[in-house]
Amino acid sequence: MFGHVPVDSSAVTISLGKWGDYRVVAQRLPDGGVLVTGMPLTDQARGTVWTR
Repeated sequence: MFGHVPVDSSAVTISLGKWGDYRVVAQRLPDGGVLVTGMPLTDQARGTVWTR
């Protein structure tokens, strides 16, 4: 599901099916792991998220 999120700290929009769309970023951790953070793009949140 998160395999298409670039691990370079750039934000992308992904669809999680019945859970809706999310704006996410992924960053490599010092131990080699990857941290993915995101927020749902509900109608209320869409106005606060900058997309290109």
